Amino acid sequence: ALLAGESSSQRLAGVAYGRGVSQSDPRVADALLRAFESDPDVNVRLAALEALRPLAGRAPERPRLVAALSRQASPLVQLSLIEMLLEADGERGREELRQLLDDDQLDPALRGHLRGRLGGSI
Repeated sequence: ALLAGESSSQRLAGVAYGRGVSQSDPRVADALLRAFESDPDVNVRLAALEALRPLAGRAPERPRLVAALSRQASPLVQLSLIEMLLEADGERGREELRQLLDDDQLDPALRGHLRGRLGGSI
């Protein structure tokens, strides 16, 4: 309910609460993913992303995180997500991110950063 609050501060409080229970409750993880995917406030999206960090390598959450990358309007959110995905899942994560290099929606500066993080041989 806090994640659906009218103010950003209410939604941030919801993210803070969800951080502690997201690993044990799939409904909370889903609510955090929805906040990350669509909250209008970049700070709420960044906080939700950080709360999802322990789940980044898990099968149910990872595809949604990867898919959300090109839909994020904020390069800061995109950069944070790229770094989290690279840290979370080694080579599998790298392959998923390599595919994003062809995404026209990805900010050119982020594409260059991603290319560098993936080894530059792409």
